[in-house]
Amino acid sequence: MFKMSEKLVNLESLSLEKNQLEYFDSSSLEKLDSLNLNCNPLKSNIFNSSLLPCFQNLIELKLVNCKLAEINSEAFFHLSSLNYLFLSNNKLKLENTDVFRYLINLKYLCLEYNELEYLTIEQGLFSPLKSLENLDLFHNKISKITKNMFKDLLNLRQLFISNNPIDFK
Repeated sequence: MFKMSEKLVNLESLSLEKNQLEYFDSSSLEKLDSLNLNCNPLKSNIFNSSLLPCFQNLIELKLVNCKLAEINSEAFFHLSSLNYLFLSNNKLKLENTDVFRYLINLKYLCLEYNELEYLTIEQGLFSPLKSLENLDLFHNKISKITKNMFKDLLNLRQLFISNNPIDFK
């Protein structure tokens, strides 16, 4: 477990990339707006812990290659300020379609190299993301695209969906 010093209360950006963190105590980092935890073997229950509630000012969160398999529906409850979320290179299927419901200001979402399937997206996975401008779904398991998959993403400007087993029959 990593515990931050209480003397770093004014810290705005923190990168702990490529460590061996499984858990993270963030209770003294309320001013943080950027957090990079890439390449740490985080436990999926990190979202149930005290990690994220402290980050109401967080704008950017990087959880790339963290061996995450699931994210619960309340994981991002306190992160309505989040603009950039990087979840690449995990094992996410995101079968819970409510997972992004609190991310009302999210502009960029990177989910490349995961295990997303079209059905989860069809059922409204991205519907709450009204501010989303960039969506990266490169190298997942999306087998088809339907007219309703991205219907609620009215601000979407860039969609990266290459390297999926899409069949246009």
